[in-house]
Amino acid sequence: MLEGDLVLFGCLSDFEVQLGGRWSSRVPETTIETLLAEFVARVPEMSDIVASPYFKVAINNKVQPKTFTLQHGDIVALLPPVTGG
Repeated sequence: MLEGDLVLFGCLSDFEVQLGGRWSSRVPETTIETLLAEFVARVPEMSDIVASPYFKVAINNKVQPKTFTLQHGDIVALLPPVTGG
């Protein structure tokens, strides 16, 4: 089983209770895309945020494409779009 820490930023921090501070997967070749699909299945309110072209995911402090394959112990940070000036 793969496991690691999960960090939620911005509006996604509202889903901390549902998602917790850890991620896990029984699939050895888990990608970011697969993990996000699992999160959206658990918290459907996330779907619009995750679908945004400005939504990013950082693995171990580096933004990665959704095709990136996760490793045991990776820190996954979900970075929603933000506004500001």
